[in-house]
Order: sequence, then structure tokens, then C-alpha cells
Amino acid sequence: MKTLKSFYEGQLQTEEISLDRLVPFVTKPENKAFYTKLKEEVESDNGMRHPILVVPLSPDKVEEMIKHTLNQGLKRVVSHLPLDDTLLVIVKGNNRFYLAKELGYSKIECVVTQLNDMVGVARANKVLKEYDKNERTDRQRISSE
Repeated sequence: MKTLKSFYEGQLQTEEISLDRLVPFVTKPENKAFYTKLKEEVESDNGMRHPILVVPLSPDKVEEMIKHTLNQGLKRVVSHLPLDDTLLVIVKGNNRFYLAKELGYSKIECVVTQLNDMVGVARANKVLKEYDKNERTDRQRISSE
């Protein structure tokens, strides 16, 4: 089994999850130019900068969420899935998910938020951005020495 790993070494716990268990929020890569650049980076670096963010949603939570008009994207995504088990929905990193599939990976490194709502995603996203900002500052400091 081949795993697409990230270079992230921050405070959030990551885990390797089978691509078959993940549900992308979008049905295809969103931006061809970005996707192509991402593919080049992953292939040249043998990994991705950050893990993808995943939210576990219970069948009851999915049913509740798809009732709201703001979640029509989720409704389309889950319309063909059996809602009898918790779904691991990708909320950040859909392009990396599709790229991992294209490149023949069977697993991908993920951060699974501990909350079953978007608050967990926002917190995880904030931590990843702060980690990225600190990493850039460290690289600039080292290069100026």
C-alpha cells in the first residue's frame, strides 16, 4: 500500500486513511492550472505540504446538514452513498485526494477533526496556516544568516 504523506510536523495529529473511506466534497478537481502545479510539486517532492482535513459525519448529522440550502454541494456528493455509517468528508484537500488517486496511492495522510462540525475544521485550518507561517519565517531567518 502506497501512502501520500505530508511534510507537516505540527501539533495536529495525523493519520493515514484509505482513499476508499474518504468522501470528497467536490466531484472533480476544481482548478486545472492549480491541479497541474500541485501534481508537479507532489511528484518532485515525493509528498504534499499539508495533510488533508477530514470531518467525520454521522448519518444523522449528514441528514440534518443536507436539509439546509447552503449545503447543496454536500447533498449532491452524498446522494449516491448509503448513509448507514459515519462518512469521512474531505473539507480541505479535495485536489490532493484526486491527485493521490491519479498517482496510484491507496492511502493519504489526514487530519481528522475531533468535532463533527465546521468549528473543528476552522480550528485545524488555523493551526495549519500558523504552522506554515512559522515555517516560512524560520526559512527566511536561516537564509539571512
